[in-house]
Formats: sequence, structure tokens, C-alpha cells
Amino acid sequence: MLLLIGASASGKTETAKYLMEHFNIKKIITCTTRAPRANEVNDVDYHFLSVEEFQRRKDAGLFLETANYAGNWYGTLKADVGENKVACVDPIGAHSYRDYMGKDLFCVYLDASEEMRKKRMIEKRKDNLLNVEARLTKDKVLFNQSVKDLADVVLDTDPMSVEQCAVAVYDAYLKWKNNRNN
Repeated sequence: MLLLIGASASGKTETAKYLMEHFNIKKIITCTTRAPRANEVNDVDYHFLSVEEFQRRKDAGLFLETANYAGNWYGTLKADVGENKVACVDPIGAHSYRDYMGKDLFCVYLDASEEMRKKRMIEKRKDNLLNVEARLTKDKVLFNQSVKDLADVVLDTDPMSVEQCAVAVYDAYLKWKNNRNN
């Protein structure tokens, strides 16, 4: 199992997409209680659940981790994690994955300078400056040294293209898998 951690605009999502498209890594499909967006497909983008069904599964201990964002529940089912799968998570999720999976988890921290992340948010995502500043401030608190310490590898993504980052992640993942199997 491959876990990507990093602050906003560190490259997690684009790296995960590249890994899925070029290295046959599968995305973990998480659950949510929010309504599907226009182009989202149930059991492809998310497992869309009612609040009642989500709570039933939570009470039954089926989730590895859950979180409530903007009044909607999100969570990862224990049954959905496994080898050659990737997930992008926040620090709380990273701790939950590490606690649950132990040595069966390879965790990569994608590190990027605040200047680079700000540039990516404004130029690539077209985020407004107020939202960018708020995210950068929040990330300073969330993404501290203890989060980096969870990772098996820390990559500086500032000088890397998405392809270079994904290749570096995949090479490190393969090395980790080979060392585990020997």
C-alpha cells in the first residue's frame, strides 16, 4: 500500500494520477455521504452512502479512518486497502493508516516550499489569494516534522515535474516492496 502525504499543492493528486495511468497502481475508492457531483460515478469516484449507512459501517468498525468535512462524512473501508493501491491523505489519516497497516504501508511525504505551493495554487489551480493564504496558514500547523517522521521517504517536489516525482515515488515503492519480500 502506497500513501502520499503533503501539504496543499505539494503534488499528491497529480502524482497519484500519474502512478495510476503509467504504473498500474489503483486508487483507493473512499466513501462519502455527500451527493455525487455531475461527472462522478458511484463505486468509481467514491462509494456514495447515506448518512445512516455510513454510520452503520462506522459502528461496525469497518472503517480504517473517517473524517467530517463541511458537514459530510468521508472514510476509507478497511476492506479497500491493499498492495498496489494509492491514497492521498491528511496527517490524521496518515496516522490512522500507519496504526492500522504498520509495516505493510509505504508512506511518501511530498515536500514543497511555501513559495512553490503558492505559485501552483495561483497559476495552475487559479485559486483566489484569500483561499491560498488561508490554506498556507493551516498547512503550517498541520504539516510539521512529526508528519514527516511518519514517512518512509521525503521527496522535495520543488524541482520536479509530475513525471519525475511519480517515477521517484514508484522507484522507492518498488525498492521497498523488494526489500520486504527478501
